[in-house]
Amino acid sequence: MSKKLLNAYRKSYEGLCKEWSRRVYEYALLHRKDAKNNYLWYYVDKIAGELEYVVKNHRRDKRVWPLFRIVFYENGRRVHGSRASPIRIDLDRRRLKLRPLNVEVKLSSRLVEEFKEVLSMGSSLIARMILRRRYAVHT
Repeated sequence: MSKKLLNAYRKSYEGLCKEWSRRVYEYALLHRKDAKNNYLWYYVDKIAGELEYVVKNHRRDKRVWPLFRIVFYENGRRVHGSRASPIRIDLDRRRLKLRPLNVEVKLSSRLVEEFKEVLSMGSSLIARMILRRRYAVHT
């Protein structure tokens, strides 16, 4: 991938992080329940609860990172997760796709084997995305 293309993805992802933070703030402090949906903003209410707790008990800012549901595919079939998940992992092709940004990343074979092992134990997984430039919700 060229550096120009990577910068384009970074800007898109920064926008996604800012939107996530804005929605958490609106859900937690302005009590706007429409800030959550069942696709990209599925965990907004969970993070908003954490934010309310931190602000109430510790009087400090909390960094807000996006959480996303994951769906796993193997042999062309869904093996774990909701089809409405924004992150899709194809274990056969060793690909992770972040659908809202149309980004596809190749995974190492070792990481794929670890995913298979965790899924075989019946564990549930979600993805937390982070950036080096951190966004905090300020109150």
